[in-house]
Amino acid sequence: MVISAPSLAPAYGLEIPAVALKAHLGLTKAQCLNITQGCVGVLRGIDLAAQLLAAQPDGGDIMVVTSCRASSYTQNMNHGAFFWGDAAAAVVLTCKPGPGLEIAGYSESSNDENWGAMRIAMGEAEYRPQNDDNESLMQVRFDDAESQINYIRAEQRHFAAVVNELLAHRNLNEVDIDAIFLPSTGQNRVPSLFSEHRELLKRLRTDFRFAHFGGVDPILSIEQYLRSGLCAPGAWLIAASPAFTAQWGGLLFRIVA
Repeated sequence: MVISAPSLAPAYGLEIPAVALKAHLGLTKAQCLNITQGCVGVLRGIDLAAQLLAAQPDGGDIMVVTSCRASSYTQNMNHGAFFWGDAAAAVVLTCKPGPGLEIAGYSESSNDENWGAMRIAMGEAEYRPQNDDNESLMQVRFDDAESQINYIRAEQRHFAAVVNELLAHRNLNEVDIDAIFLPSTGQNRVPSLFSEHRELLKRLRTDFRFAHFGGVDPILSIEQYLRSGLCAPGAWLIAASPAFTAQWGGLLFRIVA
């Protein structure tokens, strides 16, 4: 199976539809699935793939692909707090034995209303009319100061809920986590996000020198960490990400020798 989970989806469809990947790779027998859930989508796709493999271990490997084509939606690639970038990444999940990462749990927490401060109008930036006042570009909008405060509090609440549930999956404590990875969306918001998990803040391993590549961020960070040689078999990792501030999701991994 091929699962496509792009961070940004234009009006006409997905950035890289699973059917296009299937055709390009010559996977004639593969099934296809597209997930549109912002930056969280790739984490949700990985969890879903793990569940499908557990239910059908003889069904073949599953590839989860994510991409971010921010150049079509942002002006000067600048969010204000960070810079966007274009990137893509793929993860292959298998039931075959061998070294890698075990998917140990998934969690998400979402708004009941006001589904985030980010709004994306229909259409792509490069095709927008000249007189539309950049309405097709991605922007962060707050009606007033209270809205911005509520946005920050909601992020704290959702992130804390995700972390607590991930730890509970395997009865872990913060000190049991070897590393945690967030998207590269600026360091200013980090202390407030970890207000309930100060011990985990010491284990943050995101390289904020990179631009924000949407759902590619956690894949890039984990790959760098695994290649660094700093991790050991049995270590626990967490990757967490928001989806347009309306939702946070996270995965718990264990390194397998």
